[in-house]
Amino acid sequence: WSSLLGFSSFGLQDDLFDVGGDSITAIQIFSAIHEEFGISLPIEELFSADHFSISWLSELVESHLIQMVGVDDYKKLMNDVEKLAEDSVNISQF
Repeated sequence: WSSLLGFSSFGLQDDLFDVGGDSITAIQIFSAIHEEFGISLPIEELFSADHFSISWLSELVESHLIQMVGVDDYKKLMNDVEKLAEDSVNISQF
């Protein structure tokens, strides 16, 4: 959001449209998610959202990721990510 809006003073629950974004910005966000993660979010999701926030978007991405890989593989992936995060914390303590 920061790179598209040009500032970073917004919270996880702030609505994109309330902080200066528009439908073009939202489409650019969907495109960036596709480029970065390979997840194609249906454009209908954008227009059906009551509140387009980072929190809503993360839940949307998570639900599509679960559909792509399945619940078991998703849980394994999240465990691996948590382990990586813990390892990076441990390494940075030295």
